[in-house]
Amino acid sequence: MGEIREEIQETMLDIKTDDDFVSIREIEADESFSQFTMKVDREAFENSLEVLPP
Repeated sequence: MGEIREEIQETMLDIKTDDDFVSIREIEADESFSQFTMKVDREAFENSLEVLPP
């Protein structure tokens, strides 16, 4: 599970720092990675075409 945990955390960081998702400020997950919370700049998000893949 350690390797999977590292990959998920790396992906979360990649999304947060990706120039394609400029409105995303923070991504949090619970211990089991079953729930994720994204904190965004609301105005930037509502005025963008940002779409995360399903």
